Amino acid sequence: MRYVKGHRLQTRSRIVEHASYGLRQRGGDGLSVVDLMKLVGLTHGGFYSHLIHRRIGRRTDQHM
Repeated sequence: MRYVKGHRLQTRSRIVEHASYGLRQRGGDGLSVVDLMKLVGLTHGGFYSHLIHRRIGRRTDQHM
């Protein structure tokens, strides 16, 4: 299934926005990845897809 251009960026922004809110409400120890993604309406696998893999790729590219 194809998404419209900018969908990934919009989803990432939603994750970051909800994370900011959740962390303010619950603190660092009170918000799990699963809880965060439930707030966003996505699975916890989406967290890794939208945030972690991109950062790992950047770090790898910088060290090469």
